[in-house]
Amino acid sequence: MVSASTNLESSVITRQGPLKYMNAIQKELSLLNGIQSRPHERQTHLSTRIHSLPLPKHYFSLPYISATQVDEYEAVVEALLQDALERHEREKVNGGIDFSWRQIGKAHGISQFIKSKDENEYYRLEGKVRVQLSLLLRTVRASNDDELVARRTALCGDAMDGQTLYLLKDQSQVNGTSQLAIQWEAIAMSSTEKTYRYDMCALDYAGSDQDINGIPMVFKVSHSIHLPQCVSLFESHGLRRLEGTEVMLLRPCPDNTMLTEIVIEGSFSSQHRIDDYVLTSYLEQRCQILGKLADFALAKRLASIPLLDRALWIPTHERKRCCICMYRFHMLSRKLNCQACGDIVCKSCVIARKSVYDGVKKEKSLTTDIKFCKKCVIMATDEEERLAIHVFKAKEIDDQRFSIQDYFHSRNVKSAMNLYAQSAQSYLAKGLAAYHPMNSIAHGTAGIEGPRRLR
Repeated sequence: MVSASTNLESSVITRQGPLKYMNAIQKELSLLNGIQSRPHERQTHLSTRIHSLPLPKHYFSLPYISATQVDEYEAVVEALLQDALERHEREKVNGGIDFSWRQIGKAHGISQFIKSKDENEYYRLEGKVRVQLSLLLRTVRASNDDELVARRTALCGDAMDGQTLYLLKDQSQVNGTSQLAIQWEAIAMSSTEKTYRYDMCALDYAGSDQDINGIPMVFKVSHSIHLPQCVSLFESHGLRRLEGTEVMLLRPCPDNTMLTEIVIEGSFSSQHRIDDYVLTSYLEQRCQILGKLADFALAKRLASIPLLDRALWIPTHERKRCCICMYRFHMLSRKLNCQACGDIVCKSCVIARKSVYDGVKKEKSLTTDIKFCKKCVIMATDEEERLAIHVFKAKEIDDQRFSIQDYFHSRNVKSAMNLYAQSAQSYLAKGLAAYHPMNSIAHGTAGIEGPRRLR
């Protein structure tokens, strides 16, 4: 049998020829070499693996900034802000922007423009958003890393990570309403292509002031700088270092105080070419995000509302109707307590937000919804409405004879609630704080007597 098989193999080899036999041997050797080289390829792949975000806290070393550098940085951002204000003032006089800008679209009431000059790419967004200017001051400022990422998400929608490297001047050192810091941000201009992921080390100057004509405004200036401590993350995280400048101006609309004019101008350096279709999609995404700016501003204001102790909440069995819409509760109806005033409302008159305490985000498994009634939301929409509490108190309304239900059934307040449903604002909402339990909580007089339990 052995000799027969050997003769058969030799006859096959002879029939195929020596060339095909050598090719078969080389194929087997190449297969063996490939198997032996696989562990080395795996080791090389692991050594060049891209790490994920976010970065650990204090990833970058603390930079040393002298007093002279602080003054220089402040002069740079002030010059950028003044240049933007003067340019916009000239545009108002001339009746619009110059013809070098090319409009590429309009979404959510915000127009998009781009242009190229000196091998740099420029972009511009201008329009109106439905939110009051006083609500946006909390939005543009960021005092910690979590607020920095939340701000970038609310204004741009491209945030991946962010850290505050150095606080140059806080609010009290600049002018009481602004702050200057060095911040690092990681952004994704495209959600599908990883090649358009960048990071930037920049000066961040944000706050409020008055423009050339004395009109109040909220501003944010971002200008990239080179800092040795802020090392490149291209090899470790695949982020390209982006250089550029952006100035954002927010001013009240002259003909409607419920609207805010927004103008954003920015530029990218020619170091990394950004394709037109990526830039167009990115600007359209920012317009969509800016259209939802009112929701984020309201959430920031709600986060500052003090919560009432659970022991002071009104028991659910003491209410037969919703204190806002007067919906009569049935056996299967769900009664909810407002965590700011403790009153009982139905599910249609409650607004929930995720819990964030002191800028620290909770884990998803530990996150709970904080519930507010519409009365507390109206009171929290504007700081000026809260100052009008004392004016309403001067009318000397007798709380003993005037109940919450009577007030909400009055004709004026019904119209105010309808207006709230349309724009989440109401002038008559100023009067709600006169007897509303959250008024005493906000001014530090609650906790002893507890909220009034008016039926």
